[in-house]
Amino acid sequence: AKEDAKAAEAERKRVERERKAMERELTANLTEANKARWDKNISTPEMIVDLPLSMAEGHMSTELQRILKELQVEFTTYDGSTMSVIKWRRKSKTVFNREKSHWELRAEVILDEPHVLCIATAQEFVQQVQSADGHAEVGAYLDKVRASFPGCQILYVIEGLESFLKKQRNLKNRSYIACVRQERTNVKGKTAEAHQVDEE
Repeated sequence: AKEDAKAAEAERKRVERERKAMERELTANLTEANKARWDKNISTPEMIVDLPLSMAEGHMSTELQRILKELQVEFTTYDGSTMSVIKWRRKSKTVFNREKSHWELRAEVILDEPHVLCIATAQEFVQQVQSADGHAEVGAYLDKVRASFPGCQILYVIEGLESFLKKQRNLKNRSYIACVRQERTNVKGKTAEAHQVDEE
């Protein structure tokens, strides 16, 4: 009986040591998982940037690819959109446990990020939002983009928008001035004709 009690006590101590070792390992894993969420040196290389083929060539793409390499961010190209849309994915080794309110480690998976970046010049943007009759249909365009990327937050970069709008204002102003001058010329012409009629 004494030997059985010693064996049982030894087994209990062994199980307790294993349990404590597992708890220490779990605590270390939780610490690592939660630290990784806030450290940009860990989270930035988790990113994968998907560039459209339309942006895969040219100066901007070369510069962007250089920056991504410096940040240790993977990038790929994809085909399938007439728009210049950059998408993101993330290599994830953690999952948030809502019951315990902390991050836990898991096998690495690649997840789509819920946002996309649409890039267009001001002229391209205007062409995309114009309907066949020349009216701006911004709402219809935005609905089309949202349908292409459901569940995503859509960010826009419109290159040269300020200068485009300034140019459009200048064109309208010049048109207005030309109309006023034309009207003044017409009024002067009619006044001159009226004087000639009076003289006759």
